[in-house]
Amino acid sequence: MGDGNVAQGDQAGMYWTGSNRYFVANNPDEELIGGDFALRTAHVNGTLTAEGFYRNRITPSRSAPGRGASPISMPRRA
Repeated sequence: MGDGNVAQGDQAGMYWTGSNRYFVANNPDEELIGGDFALRTAHVNGTLTAEGFYRNRITPSRSAPGRGASPISMPRRA
């Protein structure tokens, strides 16, 4: 595994050799949540339910290639 990666779960990100990634998985082939710290992106493979967040504080961004969904960009905190 490269530098700056965060992996949660049994064998999460096991075969990843790059850096600055986030993995939540129970095996290396089926990632539930993944992200790229350098690109400030995240994706969920499944259904995401969110409660108690402020809708006016997020803005939709361009669709991620091949993902078929529009990611949400969170504004940076000052």
